[in-house]
Amino acid sequence: MLLKAVGALLLFGISLYAAMESGLVLRRRMLQGEGMLLLLRHIRTQISCFSTPLPEIYASFENPALSDAGFLRVLRQDGLAAALGTCEVYLEEGERRMLLFFAEELGNSYRTDQLALCDAYIAELARGCERKKNELPKKSKLYRSLILTGGLAAVILLL
Repeated sequence: MLLKAVGALLLFGISLYAAMESGLVLRRRMLQGEGMLLLLRHIRTQISCFSTPLPEIYASFENPALSDAGFLRVLRQDGLAAALGTCEVYLEEGERRMLLFFAEELGNSYRTDQLALCDAYIAELARGCERKKNELPKKSKLYRSLILTGGLAAVILLL
C-alpha cells in the first residue's frame, strides 16, 4: 500500500511539473515571436535611418528570448535564413515560411523596396504576436487543466 501511495504521489508530481512546463513553453513561444517582431523592426529602422549592412544590423540586435534559443549566435554567423532553418525557435509553420521568404528577399532590392517589404512583414507578424498574447492565458489554463486532470485520473486508476 505504501508503494502505491508513493507511486501516486510521484505520478501527481510529474503531472504537476508537466503542467507548469507547458505554461512556460507557451510563454517562451510568445516571447520569441515578439523577439522576431523586434528584429524586423530593428532591421527596418537600421535600413531606413542609416542604410546599415545586414551583418552590422544583426550584430547590433539583442533579445533575451532569441539569445536563449541560440538564434542570435547563428543569425550573426550565417544570416537570418540559416538561423530560421537551424534553430529551435517556437514559430508557427506559416510564420516560419513567411520569415524565410523575408530573409531571402532582404538585401536584394532597392532601399524603398526593402522598407516596403519590412512594413508588410512587420504588420503580419504583429498580428500573429497579438493573437498569441491574447490566447496565452486561455491556452495556459487549458493545458494545465488537461494535464492535471489526466495525472489525477492516472492516480485514481493506480489506487
